[in-house]
Amino acid sequence: MVAGVTVAAGLVTLMPSGTVAAQAATAGQASSAGGQPGAAGLGSTGACGAPRPGHVRCMARVSTAFGGVRHNAATSGPVHGSYTPSDLASAYALPSAASGAGQLVAIVDAYDDPTAEADLGVYRSQFSLPACSSSTGCFRKVDQNGGALFPAPDAGWATEVSLDLDMVSATCPLCSIVLVEASSDSMNDIYRAVDEAVALGAREVSLSLGSGEYPTEVQDDAVFNHPGVA
Repeated sequence: MVAGVTVAAGLVTLMPSGTVAAQAATAGQASSAGGQPGAAGLGSTGACGAPRPGHVRCMARVSTAFGGVRHNAATSGPVHGSYTPSDLASAYALPSAASGAGQLVAIVDAYDDPTAEADLGVYRSQFSLPACSSSTGCFRKVDQNGGALFPAPDAGWATEVSLDLDMVSATCPLCSIVLVEASSDSMNDIYRAVDEAVALGAREVSLSLGSGEYPTEVQDDAVFNHPGVA
């Protein structure tokens, strides 16, 4: 479904094989909402649809060119102009790439990305990052209850999963990663997945999602009250 996301700048480009590659925004290529081309013919559209009440959407955006999706062969490597892990480390003054060993980062997203581990391998290989797989114990994928009863796959959320996995890899190559897949994009399922991520020992939990405001949202703050966890 998705293979190595090589993007940064929050934009990804879908490729014919179902893979995703990075498409960085450059000066003069202003993106516009709704997938409409910007001044240089480059726009973007959300990878996931608008959320229903009580649900969330992913935050990934897909780069479009002249009203369509820009295609690139998966074997061609990162799209020209893509941000590399070293670019990100420099931009954010991150600690040395030799830091992070023994640290567990959780990614919480909705639905299943069946090829998450393979896609992660493509990204890390492209940028010469240390391997991170289930066989080495570096990567683990679980459902919202910590098991292996994974939810139905969703292409939009899988794009977000790949982007999240790759950015954790880029910013902390030695960190271990646990992907916790919520059964759906409902807030209740997402909250359950967050609790599971913390229970598994993660001290950083990534949530690349959002929703509209709602009257009782302040009451939900308690879901994120995990002392010592970012």
